[in-house]
Amino acid sequence: MDTVSRRYCKLKGRPSKRKRLCASNISKRWEKDKVENSNISECVDNCVSKESKEKKNSVNVSATKLEVLPSTSASTSNAIEKNSYVIMNNSMWSSLLSNTKYDECNMCSLDVTCNGTYGFSSKIELKCKNCERVYNSIFSSPRDSFDKCFEANKELVEAFLKIGKGHAALEVFSMAIGIHAMDKETFSKCLHKLYEEKQSYKDDILQVSRKIVRQKHNELASPSDQNNEIIDITVSYDGTWQKRGNTSLYGIGIVVDILTGLVIDYEILSKYCPECTTAKRDLGEQSADFSIWYKAHKPECSENYVGSSRVKAAEILWTRSFENCGMRYMNVLSDGDSKTYQHLLELDIYGDNVKISKEECLNHVAKRLGTGLRNKVKEWRSKGVTIGGRKEGSLKESTILKLTNFYRKAIKDHVPDVQKMKTAIFASLFHTSSTDKAPKHNKCPTGVTSWYFYQRLTMKSQSLIRQ
Repeated sequence: MDTVSRRYCKLKGRPSKRKRLCASNISKRWEKDKVENSNISECVDNCVSKESKEKKNSVNVSATKLEVLPSTSASTSNAIEKNSYVIMNNSMWSSLLSNTKYDECNMCSLDVTCNGTYGFSSKIELKCKNCERVYNSIFSSPRDSFDKCFEANKELVEAFLKIGKGHAALEVFSMAIGIHAMDKETFSKCLHKLYEEKQSYKDDILQVSRKIVRQKHNELASPSDQNNEIIDITVSYDGTWQKRGNTSLYGIGIVVDILTGLVIDYEILSKYCPECTTAKRDLGEQSADFSIWYKAHKPECSENYVGSSRVKAAEILWTRSFENCGMRYMNVLSDGDSKTYQHLLELDIYGDNVKISKEECLNHVAKRLGTGLRNKVKEWRSKGVTIGGRKEGSLKESTILKLTNFYRKAIKDHVPDVQKMKTAIFASLFHTSSTDKAPKHNKCPTGVTSWYFYQRLTMKSQSLIRQ
C-alpha cells in the first residue's frame, strides 16, 4: 500500500532543482544535435513521403478500376427512384378513404381489400362496402409480362440472398411483421429468374473487363504481337470457401489480371443442391417420380461438381481461357498452396511445349517464415526446451514479427539482386540476435541513410573529422 501511495502521490506545484537541471541539459543537447541531424531528418521525410504516396496509391486502386469501366450510376439512381416500395398496414386504408364518397351510392363507404396473395404481392380492390361493387383493382407490384413473376417477390428474394439467408429466414420475417409467407415453389421460381438475369449481366461485365485487359496489354506489346487472337498474360488466382478445411460445400475461384486488377473470369462451385435434397426427402431417392423430376431439374441443378474443392475451379477456368477470354494464363501469382499449381502442370492445358510458371506472393513468403518459427517454438517446447517466452534473448512473438517484417522488406527493397537480398536478410537476423557483449553488426548497411543508428553516427563522426 505504501508503494502504491508513493507511486500515485500528487505532484508538487513546482519542479525540483534536479528536474530543472535535467530539462535544461536536454534542451541544450537538442539544440546542439538539431543541425547535425538535418540530413537524417531530410532522409526520413523523404521515406515518409514515399510511404504516404504508396499508401495513397494503394487506396486509389479501386477508384482506378472504376475509371476504366463504363459508369452506370445515373441509370442505377433513376431505377431506384422509380422502383420504390412502402410497407403499409391494411387498416390505414379505411382512414385514408373515410371522407371519399362513391358517386353511385353517394356515401363514404369505399374500402380497400386484398383479394388473393401471390407471394408478397396481392390483388388490391377498391370496393364499396354498401353495395359490394368493385370500383377498381390492381396488383400491389409490377408483373413481368413474359413469365408472370412479380417484381416484389424477386426483389425480396434477392435481398435475403444478399445477406446470406434463404427461404427459412424469409418465412420468419413474414411471420414477424404479419405478411403472408412465400411458399418454396414461388421462392425457387424467383431464384431461377434472378439467376437468368444475373447471368446475362455477368457475361456483359466480364466482356467489358476482358476487352479492357486486352487493350492495355496490346498497348505494351510489340507491333507484331498486337493483332494476335490469343495473348499471354500474368494473372492472380485464389479460391475462397464457405468454411475452413476440406468439408466446405460452396466455393468460388477467381482469376484477376495483374496489370489492370480487373476480374477476367470466375467459377462458383457447389456440392449441394437444396432442391435435390427436398425432392429426395419428399419423393424418395429410388422412386420413379424422383427420376422423372431430376431429368427436368438437372440443367438447373446447383450441384455442379464432385471432387477436390481447391483444384477443380482452377481446372475449369484454365481450360476455358481460350474459348471465353482469348487469353493464356501463362504466369500465375497465388498463395503458398502449391496443389493448384501442380494440378495445372499435370493437366498440361496449353500443350507439351508450353509450361505455366508460378510467381510467389511476398506476403505469403513472409508469412511462411513466421509460421515456421512458431512451429519451431512449439516443437522444442514438446521436447522440454523453452526457446520462446518473455525473457531477454528468447524467440518471443514480438521478435518473430520483427524478423518477418525485416525479411519482407529485405526482399522487396533489393529485387532483383539476389546477393543483396541475402546480405540484407542475414543483417536483420544478426542485428536482432546481437548483444552488447557479442555485437553482430558487420552486415548492417552503412551510410547516413542506414537503418542502424550506430552506422549513421559513425558516418557523421567521420565527416566531422574530415572537416
